[in-house]
Amino acid sequence: MPGKGIVGQVNDKPVAVGNFELMRELGCDRPKISPDAVNGTHTSVYVFINKLDLAVLYVTDEIRKDALHAVWALKKDGIKTTILTGDQTEIAKETAQTLGIAEVHAELFPEDKLQLVQQLKHEGTGLVAMVGDGVNDAPALATSDVGIAMGVKGVDIALESADVILINDELSQLPYLIKLSQKAMGIAKQNIAASLAIKFVLGGFGMLGLVPLWFTVAVGDDGITLLLLLNTLRLERVKL
Repeated sequence: MPGKGIVGQVNDKPVAVGNFELMRELGCDRPKISPDAVNGTHTSVYVFINKLDLAVLYVTDEIRKDALHAVWALKKDGIKTTILTGDQTEIAKETAQTLGIAEVHAELFPEDKLQLVQQLKHEGTGLVAMVGDGVNDAPALATSDVGIAMGVKGVDIALESADVILINDELSQLPYLIKLSQKAMGIAKQNIAASLAIKFVLGGFGMLGLVPLWFTVAVGDDGITLLLLLNTLRLERVKL
């Protein structure tokens, strides 16, 4: 159940593990699991068997060590960062404060994340990139201009929905990814311009009989290919 939890059968008994919203939908909202008693700085996970409450687990997520560096680097490049999460508001605000992120949207379902990404795109302030790793992130990853998924911990549907996959799951690679993309676009434009210019010049000289045909073919084909390849190898110089 995306954004809510998981249900199934264990030893012919119905089992549900998830948030309070899922339990309420399944008719498991007994007074014992009232959300009012939940610590706002933790995420609560309810476990029910046969609609009888078995346990309430309280879990917290540690902020990734490289997240602070990534957010700082993105801000330095003039990129606005926003948190979209299904966690409770208190948890999201605490995380945003630690990372120095001003805008945060919490307690979101997959469709809510999708709607927010669409809204950001319609505002027209720039391209929208989405970073995620879970089932709940997949719709937003697919809708964003650039979807970036975590390759190690990301689920299959998130990886399939993304445009870019970070193999080592390091958020610190985001600034490098942007720098590499910008450099790649610059080199691509240089290659196209150089190829067209050289071909036009050699073609004109060839038609006027100023250069032999073999020279035009050799330089305009193999020569340009080698030149563009060497220019593309400059991407190796882009470092984090």
